Amino acid sequence: MEQSSIRGQTAADIADSIERQARSAEHDEQLPTIRDLAATLHVSPVTVAAAYRLLHSRGLAVGQGRRGTRLRAQSVPQLPTVRSTRSADGVLD
Repeated sequence: MEQSSIRGQTAADIADSIERQARSAEHDEQLPTIRDLAATLHVSPVTVAAAYRLLHSRGLAVGQGRRGTRLRAQSVPQLPTVRSTRSADGVLD
């Protein structure tokens, strides 16, 4: 994910910006490091860390320790196929 496309000055704004971009992601993407993104946005690393925690709590990001944080691709879950069967008395099962 490109740092230049992430915007915001608060943790909520940064998380929302990343979430909007995640909707179009087709595969997991590596997020910028906390320090790099903080420097790009001219905010505290604590603010970016809080944004990443928000994404994690929303189920959108996965922390991988020293390997960084990855954004989960947003895919539409497949719903199970439901088959109905009619019993002899016409009741749906």
